[in-house]
Amino acid sequence: MLRRIIVGICSTAAGMRPEKNASEHRDSVSRMSVQCMLWCSFIVFGALVMPAFAQVEFNIGIEMAPPPARVVVLPAPRPGFIWAPGFWAWEGGSHVWVEGHWVEARPGYYWVPERWEDHWEERGPHWHFAPGRWEHGHGRGERERERERR
Repeated sequence: MLRRIIVGICSTAAGMRPEKNASEHRDSVSRMSVQCMLWCSFIVFGALVMPAFAQVEFNIGIEMAPPPARVVVLPAPRPGFIWAPGFWAWEGGSHVWVEGHWVEARPGYYWVPERWEDHWEERGPHWHFAPGRWEHGHGRGERERERERR
């Protein structure tokens, strides 16, 4: 089945049509092979590279402030890992504590932990969840720098 699909794509790409003699057919098959390899390379490249660029962002906005963060004794440092602190998640209509955990360090990046950001909207105060993420560079993230400018 897959072979038929690839041959169909390659035949269309090569502009295949019934040929009159054997030499025209050989030239057409050779041209089809090169074009087929190019098309297949583009398809494979896209299948491998595009997921690396895909990001999903899920934004939660609620009207209830999260409870204060829990006081936790930090575990001893682990070489090659960073500690991602615990946070309050929103689950089933209420806040639920998610324990901190170790995350493998990424050279050249720093961890921005999960947090709730307060916003004032027409209907009153709202809190939006900002998921944890890696940011490139040293220091703080763009949001933190923007806050300092205000």
